[in-house]
Amino acid sequence: MDNIKTNDMLLATMSNPEAQVLDFIGNDVRPDNTQLLAKDDYKSKDYIKEQFTTEDGKFDEQTFDMAYNMALSNYNKIANEKAMENLDDVEYEMYDWTRPITSKVRSVDIKYSKDYNQF
Repeated sequence: MDNIKTNDMLLATMSNPEAQVLDFIGNDVRPDNTQLLAKDDYKSKDYIKEQFTTEDGKFDEQTFDMAYNMALSNYNKIANEKAMENLDDVEYEMYDWTRPITSKVRSVDIKYSKDYNQF
């Protein structure tokens, strides 16, 4: 474990299970600075033991497996090279204070059309 990275995908997923790929990217959780260890490596960590131990003192394998699989899915999504290449194509709202300065801005032009309205 001599190559420890800044972020950990399992911990990031546990702290915000509803997060999507752009949420991770926006919080600088990227494949080059994020790790996902093997299941057995996590099971030896005190913090993980604490989080997944039931009231009767047993490690909850099923809940841990669900959390790990969600983290694995999230990691695979951010590690997808094609998705990372397309980040420059993301359009932001004009007044979104979290958008990068050089990012594309979504058009908010008003478009009128004439449609038949029977009422």
